[in-house]
Amino acid sequence: MTGFDLGTVGFPSPERLLPHKAPMVLIDEISAWDGSCVVVRARVRARQLIVVDGLTSTLMCIEYMAQAVGCAEGLLRRAEGTPAVHRGLLLGTREAVFDVGMIAVGEELTISATSRFSGARMASYACNVVCGTKRVAHAELNVYVGDDAEKNTGE
Repeated sequence: MTGFDLGTVGFPSPERLLPHKAPMVLIDEISAWDGSCVVVRARVRARQLIVVDGLTSTLMCIEYMAQAVGCAEGLLRRAEGTPAVHRGLLLGTREAVFDVGMIAVGEELTISATSRFSGARMASYACNVVCGTKRVAHAELNVYVGDDAEKNTGE
C-alpha cells in the first residue's frame, strides 16, 4: 500500500473519521499514514474533560491512543473504498506504561499507532504518545472494529 504524508496528499479531518463530536474529538490533525502506522497530533486544551488546574492525567493518553487507532482504521476503510465512519470499541490494553503523571494544557502531543494484528473485526495496535522529545505513555490497544450495520457517517 502506498504511504501518504501531508507533503503529498491532505488527510481528512479527524472529525470525518471518528464517531465523535466536539468536544470529544481530541485529535487535531493526521500527520502521516503508511497503511500500517498513523501519526497524529493533539494539543491538550482546557475545554477537554478531566482538566483540573491546567493539568490532565496521562491516563487520558489511552483516549488519545484510541482516537489515533480510530483514525488509522478510518483511513484504511477509505483506502478500501468504504468512506463511512465505523464505531469501534476499546477492548483492553496490554503493557500500558505512563512515564509522567500529568500533562499541562497547551502541550502538543504526537501519537503513533502501529498495527500489530488485524482480522475478523479485531485489531491490535502498538501506541506511543510523545510530548516534545519525551515519551509520556505507551501501550498496546486491542480493539473491536464495527461492521457496516454499525456505521456512522461522521456528519
